[in-house]
Amino acid sequence: MTGQIALLPFDKDYVQHTVKLSGLKPGEKYSYRVGNAEYDWWSDAGVITAAEGADEAFTFFYVTDPQAQREDQYERFAEVIETAVKKYPDGRFIVSAGDQVDAGENIKHWRYLLNSTKSLLNLPFMPTTGNHEDEGAVITENFVLPNVPEQELDTGVFYSYDYNNVHFTVLNTNDVEDDKLSDAQIEWMKNDIKSSDAKWKIVVLHKAPYSNGSHYDDGDVEGIRTQLGALLPYLGVDLVLQGHDHV
Repeated sequence: MTGQIALLPFDKDYVQHTVKLSGLKPGEKYSYRVGNAEYDWWSDAGVITAAEGADEAFTFFYVTDPQAQREDQYERFAEVIETAVKKYPDGRFIVSAGDQVDAGENIKHWRYLLNSTKSLLNLPFMPTTGNHEDEGAVITENFVLPNVPEQELDTGVFYSYDYNNVHFTVLNTNDVEDDKLSDAQIEWMKNDIKSSDAKWKIVVLHKAPYSNGSHYDDGDVEGIRTQLGALLPYLGVDLVLQGHDHV
């Protein structure tokens, strides 16, 4: 008895809906839910808090590499977030240093991540492109990001944002030429940081320039370390948040 098995790839179209909010009052809380009134489908209610103002202190959560392959594996990520929120209930948002999922083009992985905990209804999630998200514009397809300059999105995205007195510059460590960040990205980064008058400046990137992990001597990591080791202090960067090494 003989037979054949064939795996046939297929595409499925999705519609992305976005909402832009304006006129929010500093420090005010706003409740929301999403759904379809025609079918009476509604999410649980979430609560977001508007930024207080330039001089106000705040707390944010920093995570990296929650990547997993099965829905149950994201339960550990959920435990981390829920524990953090319980300990620091005033946390405003999550900064992720990349590899949010294991397979960037697998929409199920994004669903597992974003549905893993109801805490994400209340916490904006600010992603960084990891090496598991280097095919296609998977970050910009799943997130609506601020201040995205014109760029090729085939390997990910670099962008920046402000919250109160902090400026965050988010790099794309997949965007490399000869084992170094592309000239276009470096030039944008310099202008982005120099043009900010925020009190604190933070750079977020996936591949760690300095680490005791196994990737410390990868060619592109060594190149990025050479590029950024002196440049970031020169630009007045106060803190670098990184991922990739799972240590």
